[in-house]
Amino acid sequence: LAEFHSYGPNPSVGLDDMMIMLREACLVIQALGQKAKEELLIWFSRSKLKPYTNIFGPGKPAAELRQADRRYAWLRRTLREYEEQFGGIFPRSWGVPAVLSRDFCLLTKDHLRTVLKGKASSMDINALVAALQKTIQFEQELQVRFGNISDEVKGTMDTSQGAGMDANSIKLRYKREQEEKNAQEDEAGGSTSVSGAASIKMEFRKVISSVFYPYLGEYVKLERANIAKLISQVDKKEKWVRGEGDDDDRLIYSCSQEVFMYIKKS
Repeated sequence: LAEFHSYGPNPSVGLDDMMIMLREACLVIQALGQKAKEELLIWFSRSKLKPYTNIFGPGKPAAELRQADRRYAWLRRTLREYEEQFGGIFPRSWGVPAVLSRDFCLLTKDHLRTVLKGKASSMDINALVAALQKTIQFEQELQVRFGNISDEVKGTMDTSQGAGMDANSIKLRYKREQEEKNAQEDEAGGSTSVSGAASIKMEFRKVISSVFYPYLGEYVKLERANIAKLISQVDKKEKWVRGEGDDDDRLIYSCSQEVFMYIKKS
């Protein structure tokens, strides 16, 4: 792991040479087996998520429920930075962005569990619901991106994004893809079939949002009270009207649409 710990600006080593050296180090780690690869990914994930905890950990100003969207924006930005800095280093078959996203979600769940527990007696229901909605949308986003990724399909996507790259970058990408392909063939005994392609399958639905569920009872109580209050208000100004048809003798609660619209939006 020494090469990865020291990755960064180095006057004595060019950036391209450093990237080649790290890619070769990944191939060595892959040859050493699953345990060596897991140790590297655990270290990498922890090092990348440390700044996140420093900003959004329990007790920090940004840890509040109203800041949930900032949490998720942090990961989106981090994934973009990963592609810029490490996308040409780690084999795509390792699914590092998916692993990093999974660890981020588990860490975020722990953060929010602590925050919610501390707010249990004075919960801001509006902030709770808004954070839950943002979280569900974020989980859906990750599920679409990482829920079922075929390495060969992803490789095709990466190739289509190569337009506009200079000749040297294209050479480096082609060399990396060939190295990964050779490594996968070695692992599969030379097989290059589509069915043998490496896949990353992860489940992101409810991985964070489930932490909100024990606190939704207060939200239900609030909505029941609001609906009861709304019905009481509209009942005072209610004027029963007949159905629109000539032969329709039914009386219609004219304010019912207002009540149903509130329920739909709640």
